[in-house]
Amino acid sequence: MGDALMVSQLTEIRAAAVKEWIARSGTLPLSISLCGWDILPPIDYCKIFFQWILPSSSRWKNISLACPAASLTDFRAIPPSEVPILQALSFTISHSKATPDAEWNDCGLFQASSLRKFSISGINTDISYLPLNWSKLTHLSLNGDTLNGDQWSPMGSVIDAFTRLLERCFGLVSCRVYVGYGANPGNRTEFPTFSLPLLESLWVFEMEQIPGFLAAFDAPKLRKIEYWTPRSSTAGPSFLTRLLSNSGGGVQEVSTDPRLFSAHDLVKYLHLCPSLTSLSLSLASPGSSFPTSPMPHDMSDSPISDSLLQSFAHSKADDECLCPNLEKFTCLTEAHFSDDALLEFILRKQSGEDKRIKKLKSVNVTFTRRPTVDIMPQLSMHISDGLKISITYPPRTYRGTFSLYDGLPEMDDANPYSQPLFR
Repeated sequence: MGDALMVSQLTEIRAAAVKEWIARSGTLPLSISLCGWDILPPIDYCKIFFQWILPSSSRWKNISLACPAASLTDFRAIPPSEVPILQALSFTISHSKATPDAEWNDCGLFQASSLRKFSISGINTDISYLPLNWSKLTHLSLNGDTLNGDQWSPMGSVIDAFTRLLERCFGLVSCRVYVGYGANPGNRTEFPTFSLPLLESLWVFEMEQIPGFLAAFDAPKLRKIEYWTPRSSTAGPSFLTRLLSNSGGGVQEVSTDPRLFSAHDLVKYLHLCPSLTSLSLSLASPGSSFPTSPMPHDMSDSPISDSLLQSFAHSKADDECLCPNLEKFTCLTEAHFSDDALLEFILRKQSGEDKRIKKLKSVNVTFTRRPTVDIMPQLSMHISDGLKISITYPPRTYRGTFSLYDGLPEMDDANPYSQPLFR
């Protein structure tokens, strides 16, 4: 009872602050973000705020909601005429109190005339039949999983729904696609071409790889790609060959998990990115704890070894340089190159001797070994000139003959010196 009273009082105080904030904003457009998941003791947290938020609907410009579905009854009833300037809408919905699918098909917010950015997660229905004008969207985020109790389960035939959507979203500039387990129950391998002539940014996380799906993206203006999957195949993500080739060499930013590639394949894909300015190599996904394939024990085939750094800035002027425009290099997983190779790479890039090669602006590298050479003194001049550099090694005393962590599971095999804050 005490906890319920405390939460209720705190909620009322915050609701009063929201009421005052909305009143003081006058006639200005509003950006509102509300997160109110199921809590104990049970309180309809969202509806307490909705009583002050709903009357201002004509001024909504950006709305982001993470709420139980049962709390959104009044929101679903808003007609599109009452949200004339709504440009961005994000729904993340708890399924512990899911509403019937048909109610979402009548949601007026989806039909807002100015809506250009749409993000959806947690609606347990075929999202391709939601009443949006998909062709007008410029930003789309699709999550192919829904939370149902303690189990993640696919919302129907996810890959077919995504296919229907992407055939209609030809105005997209940015697209995020999360493909969950069981998204392709029919093992579909053939897809129509997704013509996305304006697409510049693509983020993809595949819990299981679906051959042919990403290869169907035709995005000649693609400039940024992030690809993650906890399940690698021996062939690697082969769709990248077509995707990068169709971009005409215009891709400038790549983020991915290097464990998906052999050393040869990673270099092959990077050769298709001559305009690349930023390369980020990290675990399966930033902040993710999904299991991923371990690095090869044979370091000669490691995709992030000395040979990769040497390819970026050859010492011979007549050699072809890999990604000569590279300015930002990040490696936050098992870096298998030596300290000497890293130093040589940075010095060659910063020397300015080869006019084909641009200087680095930032370097961020994490090693899982102790340093063999202190390279920082030799980089001090370049740091003074503006180079941002962060090189991380495990603490010297992290592992000894006895540790308080002995017997407890590791947080991450790829980062053995990383420990959770709480156990």
